[in-house]
Amino acid sequence: MDLTAHHKPHRPRAGHRRVLGLARVPHQAPSRRSQTAAPAPVLTAHATVLLGGIGMYLLLSLSTRLVQAPASSGGLGKTATVAGLMMVPQSIGSFAAPWLTRRASVFLPRRFRLPAAGLVMMLAMGLFTLWSHRIPGLVAAMLLAGIGIGMVFSTVPSLIVDSDQRGSVLGFNQIFRYGGYSIGSVLTSIILTAHTPIASPYPTSSGYVVAALAGVAIWGVVAITSATTGRRRSAPSSEGQNSA
Repeated sequence: MDLTAHHKPHRPRAGHRRVLGLARVPHQAPSRRSQTAAPAPVLTAHATVLLGGIGMYLLLSLSTRLVQAPASSGGLGKTATVAGLMMVPQSIGSFAAPWLTRRASVFLPRRFRLPAAGLVMMLAMGLFTLWSHRIPGLVAAMLLAGIGIGMVFSTVPSLIVDSDQRGSVLGFNQIFRYGGYSIGSVLTSIILTAHTPIASPYPTSSGYVVAALAGVAIWGVVAITSATTGRRRSAPSSEGQNSA
């Protein structure tokens, strides 16, 4: 007797298929945004933190040097404690920057936040150039600098939020940030050394002005670059919304 003729292959029921993970799932094509990470925003994020680190450490190095330099060389002649206290306004500004950014999001779109941060930092460097011979001027410049750099570092992660490897990209972004810190410190030393007389251990007041103007130029590049990239990034998104 042939038993194979009456044998039927066992087919799991629908409930069993769900348990075994055999249920057919309709194929969904990955969205265009998840296939690739937009290179322009990621490059903008790296360039922004690199230049931002340079510009920030220009101001930090200049302020601490200027506060401790003797009055005869154009400094304020204060102690190292006073120079260290100059970091307090900058810390307060950095702490308040995310809150201010959220408040400003009502009338300031995301693509304009980095350019706005660059303008704030340009204002801080300009204030340092014009009013650095008094403590209130330095406090105001450091407060504005804290707000500007806080806006930068709180906005940059949103540029790479669509990346499939967001964690590694953010980690790589930190390398650019600390590289900017190092370059900013070295650039400050180079400029101040170039404006230091041979017979004096302290740079002249013109050295601080030149370094501050270099910071203004750096933050101007940040503002222009981020504004251009933000406009290009918003154009494809608006086209996608219209096509939808």
